[in-house]
Amino acid sequence: MNVLRKNIFQVVTFAVVIFCFGEARAQFYDGLQVEFGKNRVQYRDFFWQSHTVGHFEIYFYQGGHELAGAVAGIVEPVAESLNPYFGSNLKGPVQIILYNNIAEFRQSNIGVFDVDEESENIGGTAKIVGNKLFLFGRGDRAALERDLRGGIARIALQQTIYKGDWQDAIRNSSMLQIPDWFSEGLVEYLAEAKSSRSKINIFDAARSGALSNIDRSEGPEAGQLGNAVWDYVEDVYGIPAIANVLYMVRISRSVEGGFRFATGLNLSNLLSEVVSYQTSQTPINYASNLPSLNTRKDKRQAKKDGGDLPFLLKKRYNYISISKSPDGKTFAFITDERGQMRVWTCETDEKEIANGGKGVIITKRAHHGNKLDQIKSDLPPPIAWHPGGKKFTYSTSEKGAPILVTIILNEKKPIKKDLFRIDEVLSMDYSPDGKSIVFSGMQNGISDLYIYRVIGNLQEPLWRDRFDDLNPRFTEDGRSIIFSSNRPDEVLREDRENIPFPKELDLYLCHMEGKITYLERLVHTSKIDERYPIPLPNSEFVYLSEYENGKQETSWGWADSTIISIDTIIRYRHFFDTRILSELDIPISSFECDTSNGIC
Repeated sequence: MNVLRKNIFQVVTFAVVIFCFGEARAQFYDGLQVEFGKNRVQYRDFFWQSHTVGHFEIYFYQGGHELAGAVAGIVEPVAESLNPYFGSNLKGPVQIILYNNIAEFRQSNIGVFDVDEESENIGGTAKIVGNKLFLFGRGDRAALERDLRGGIARIALQQTIYKGDWQDAIRNSSMLQIPDWFSEGLVEYLAEAKSSRSKINIFDAARSGALSNIDRSEGPEAGQLGNAVWDYVEDVYGIPAIANVLYMVRISRSVEGGFRFATGLNLSNLLSEVVSYQTSQTPINYASNLPSLNTRKDKRQAKKDGGDLPFLLKKRYNYISISKSPDGKTFAFITDERGQMRVWTCETDEKEIANGGKGVIITKRAHHGNKLDQIKSDLPPPIAWHPGGKKFTYSTSEKGAPILVTIILNEKKPIKKDLFRIDEVLSMDYSPDGKSIVFSGMQNGISDLYIYRVIGNLQEPLWRDRFDDLNPRFTEDGRSIIFSSNRPDEVLREDRENIPFPKELDLYLCHMEGKITYLERLVHTSKIDERYPIPLPNSEFVYLSEYENGKQETSWGWADSTIISIDTIIRYRHFFDTRILSELDIPISSFECDTSNGIC
């Protein structure tokens, strides 16, 4: 009998050790418990520090204290805003591990803990392991908050569905099968918060008929389709219905039981209602801007349709960035295939077209990286054309550091230039004389504007402060730069203090007169996000605005003046005025104009 008890004790002890070992693999500082050959190359050492806000423990390393301060300032309000969707408060402690940029995040072993879960951990921007949330700097407060909301929502969802101690969690996870569209869709819905990005995915899902096949979806597609389901539930039944669904799913251990209790519909009828509702919400003229999807053949053709592009798309490539030359004869575009980036040009040959040929020459110009699944950024690589139209420059990273690559159309070999003391280039533009490039560069999660001198390979920051500075463009005379920023005024403070400021962007003009740089505010609105400013002649400009509910407008601005006094001389007050050009029924993800040909 004693021998039997001893054997039972050994078996139980062995089982507990196995369980604890499995949990140990999820620690953020443990990079050794990975499959053979899966360790990623690290180009720097990480020395971690921590800061506690409520029940959130924020971990950061050298250079990341400003990013940690930004997260600390918004993490509790973000968590509180999500509580009504789950019917309870988030339970701590929750560890938030911050990387300064995506390149250093890729150097970690996050995403390769378990070969069976690798496909789930590779993609996206916020990673979850237990109660640990992994984030990286974006140079954009709105994008950082979106990632944070999604990560906290995922942890709250796990706590709500698998509530209890570790024994309850194991029992619930083995008896309750949660489809991807349910969990990923809710996370995406709460992260996006009815933005234009969310509307694009929902309209596409409704228009293409993909919602009808939601049960077979997985990965990012499942998140986009599930987003439409939760959007319907909140619009029709309200936020408490979402909390009721989650509660009843845990109690009944059935997804269908949760929806039936909260909505009175079984899952099949609910999904039919979702399809009808989202189709009715799609703008009337939405279909006219997309290829036909009436038959299977139409759907196959639609996957190859590049719209205004003069070539067919290939299924294996993800087309992540595209730009048109100033003369309109050449497209530069970048594709991604399992982490390998390829750079191409598509040139039109008018003589061949006149002779009845296709008149399209597609040339592979460069490639970067290998075909290896890795954490991907949702920010497209920036491309800037030289005003002469004979070369273009883009930015990527090699060995964890950013580089500028220039492609000259009549040469075969690309020209690479290293960039120093920045982590990533977010957007850029050539000066009218082609001698300089202005770019929004991110360092330690904070974005500022930089000037790059093409001759001499020199770069210098225009300033360094805590605010986001994005989408810079040179004006026609090359002496000013228009850009988006969430700074509160025109003062260049040159500081990095952690003082709260809004995530919404306004428009500014940076004047460069010799060594003197000063700012002028063009557009200032509350709770409206202004991005993608495009300068026009005569001190005019156009830009894209987005409201909190995802509504978008294109607007036109111009310099104006008014008389303030008449004495021996007339005194004027100069200011900028704006007017709405159009309200967009169909949401867009970016905004560009063909200013060289007068089309805007």
